[in-house]
Parts: sequence; structure tokens; C-alpha cells
Amino acid sequence: MSEQYFTYFTLVTAAEAQNLAAAAVPIKSCSVGEVEVKGQRLAVPVVQVDERTRPDVADLPRVHLTETASDFHHWWHFVVTGTSVGYALCDIEVRRPVTCLFRLAFTLPTERPFLIQVVQARGLGLVDSAQRVLLFPMQTAALVQALAATEGGTA
Repeated sequence: MSEQYFTYFTLVTAAEAQNLAAAAVPIKSCSVGEVEVKGQRLAVPVVQVDERTRPDVADLPRVHLTETASDFHHWWHFVVTGTSVGYALCDIEVRRPVTCLFRLAFTLPTERPFLIQVVQARGLGLVDSAQRVLLFPMQTAALVQALAATEGGTA
């Protein structure tokens, strides 16, 4: 799987921040799942999305199970209102074997513990209803900085 990544910090009003987060695919759950990488089972943080709103996103783990080559890009957006980070938005664009663009929104500081797991695993998984996991390896340096800004619940 090849990847590219970009990071953006955006200063917006609280209403604009809510609008940016509202464009995200609704997340049903954040948990830890297992994925096999090079013959080893690894625990990774995973999200399950609402398949009713974006069945194409929910179906990605199944599609990637049958295809070996994949290509994706991800962007982290940290939406800042005033002096605090309100949301960590992750836009993911899958380019191969199918095309799909979607956004995941994580509220800070509420979902900070889950995002720490993303940093530690250096990736995020997407899990479907059959418990298949598609792993997106990620660069996490910018995520570390945003999490440091929200340490202590200041967001």
C-alpha cells in the first residue's frame, strides 16, 4: 500500500468547525481490532462507519481483501477555534483498486485516547460489519502535535 500525507491547521469559528466536522462519515464505533501484517497479528485502532450513509466506505475492507495493490492519500486537518483544537479531521482518498474519498471527524479532547492509539500504531483501521479490517498506515507527527495542544482537556 502506498501513501502520501498532508497536514493542515485551520483557524475557524465554532460554527465553521461544526460544519467541517458535519461533512464527515458518521462513526459508529472506535475500538481496537486485529490485522495481519507480514504474518503477524497486530492490534490496531479501528473505526466502523455508518454503512447507511456511505456504503462505499463501509465496503472498502471487503474490496481490499480481494485486491492486493492499493494506493491512498490522507490529510489531517486540525480545526482550531480561538486557541484550542476542536476537531482532528482525517480525509482519506483511496485511489486503487477503487476510488473513494471520505472524512473521519474526531472530537478533541473527547477522542484523544483513541487518537493516541492511532499514533502508537502509526495507523488507523477501517472495520466492516464482518470484522474485516483495512489498515491505513499513517504519518502521525502532526497528530502528535495536535494531541499535545489538547493535553489536559483545554480544547
